[in-house]
This record gives sequence, C-alpha cells and structure tokens, in this order.
Amino acid sequence: MYAGIFIAIAAILYVRCPNQILGSFLFSIGLLACLLYNAGLCTGIVNQPWHELYEPSNRERGRWISWLAYQSAWWVVFVINGFFAVWLGCMAQLCIDVSAANEIVAAKIAHPWYWILFMGFLCGLLIQIAVHAWDKSRGGWPIVVLCVAAFLLLGGEHCIANAALVGMQDGGNGWEYAVGCVKLVGLSAIGNNLAGALFYKEA
Repeated sequence: MYAGIFIAIAAILYVRCPNQILGSFLFSIGLLACLLYNAGLCTGIVNQPWHELYEPSNRERGRWISWLAYQSAWWVVFVINGFFAVWLGCMAQLCIDVSAANEIVAAKIAHPWYWILFMGFLCGLLIQIAVHAWDKSRGGWPIVVLCVAAFLLLGGEHCIANAALVGMQDGGNGWEYAVGCVKLVGLSAIGNNLAGALFYKEA
C-alpha cells in the first residue's frame, strides 16, 4: 500500500513539474521514501532469481514451490500497490491540474506491446541497481536518484507509476483507450518482473 502511495505522489510531482529533467529527478522521492520506510516494492525487492531454479543443487520440487511463492507475492504486492496508485491518481485528477497526464498516457499506449515490455524490463533493471546500491549503503542514495532519473529520461515503464498516470488522466476516450491503459500497466509489470527475476542480487 505505502509503495503505491509514495510512487503515486512521485508521479504527480513528475506530471506537475514544467521541466522534464527536473521532474525526473523529483520522481526519485518516491523510491527513496519506499526504501526509507521499507515499503513493499514490486520492482527491486519482492522477487527471486530464475537462474537458481536451474542450479543442480536446487532442482528439487521444493525450489519450484518457493519460486512460485515469490512470484505470487510479487503479483499480490503489484495489485495492492497498483490499486492505491490508481486511487491517488484519481484523487489528484479531481483536485489539482494534472492534465499533462493525458498526453503522457496517450503517447505510452501508442507504443507497440514489445516496446512497452522492453522498456518495463529496462526500468526494472535500473531499479534493481538502485535498490542494491541502497542496500549496500545508505550513502548510495545518489545512485538511486540517478537510476530513477535515467529510466524516466530513457522512457522506461514502471508499472506502479503507470497505474498512477492512468488514474490521473481524465478518461472518456472509449473502450479501446481503456484496454490500452490496462495493456500499458500489465506489460510494464511483466517487464519489471522479468528484470527482477533475472538480475535480483542479495545485498
């Protein structure tokens, strides 16, 4: 829940900021807040490496059960955080000017599915680097800020941030647009998950 709220606040800051570069750096407040308060993140924390399943010593049935449990936890955290991100995005849309979200979401859903998936993977990789730098040392916060700014400036897709953006846009664009929003959030989540499963590293 808390991660969804923190990331949604960061997304609102990003949308409201008139300068894209400054907004990208301000967005890092969301991830830093999640790390400070140990909030449950989809990207960076709740996952388990896939390669462990194929190590000779870990092929027993229990390893698969453990891995499936991690995956289930990941998707549960995603759904909870996504719900609160959408909710806060909707509240922002009712109370303040976040009209820039309309253009951002429209541009995102116009991308082909494989691009959204790839950019979700790229975002997940950068967040993995950021979280690991933080876990190694609290002095790693500049790396956190830079990784967050990098994924935004590169066009990376963060599933919870996209959920907040979808909540902020005013809707009313028809069924096809709504399906595009669901596709955007879902493919971003799959890309984030793949990066976490492939590049997760214990601190």
